[in-house]
Amino acid sequence: MDLKKALVVGAGGMIGKALCKALERAGYEVRGTTRAELNLMALPDDISRSLGFSPDVVYLCAAMTRFIDCEQDRHAYEVNVDAPLEIARQLGYARIVYLSSEAVERALHTNYGMHKALCEIGLRAIGSPVIARLAKVDPWSLEQCCEWLVWLAEPAVRRGVYRWHSWDEPMQTMKFRPVRGGLLTEALVRDGIIELGPRKT
Repeated sequence: MDLKKALVVGAGGMIGKALCKALERAGYEVRGTTRAELNLMALPDDISRSLGFSPDVVYLCAAMTRFIDCEQDRHAYEVNVDAPLEIARQLGYARIVYLSSEAVERALHTNYGMHKALCEIGLRAIGSPVIARLAKVDPWSLEQCCEWLVWLAEPAVRRGVYRWHSWDEPMQTMKFRPVRGGLLTEALVRDGIIELGPRKT
């Protein structure tokens, strides 16, 4: 049986690198792109053909995340909003998993939060993405977070908005389970948002 194919846009970052490894462990054929391989400010007209890769799932990890860069860099909107939307438009036949941020819930406070909010809106207009709103992901929660992101690619997982809540203390001794309990909270369907992630009690 052919392996499922996953494209990770933004594979050079901390989450992107770890996500590629988690996908490989889960049995995916993985193609990760960095700025050198996929220039977000000059996307090709046919991304799949340019990369020689037709994915079943696309993870949109790449972003300009430093708040000061989002305020001052004239390319920030292009990288954070225009590029993800164009990739989703071209590769809309695949399952789109967009790495967003809890900053969208304070969108008027920072350009970064506004970019993420606008991209979420645009992606919903294009299709039915899976949106993963991340809180702070630390080195000790990175592996669990990436396993959660891999789980979001499963066809049985309903498309919508999901939250990942990071803990402050190390979690090496805890096991990730994509079910109720454990690291994951009870599934809460509220205003179209399903909360699935570790929460401090």
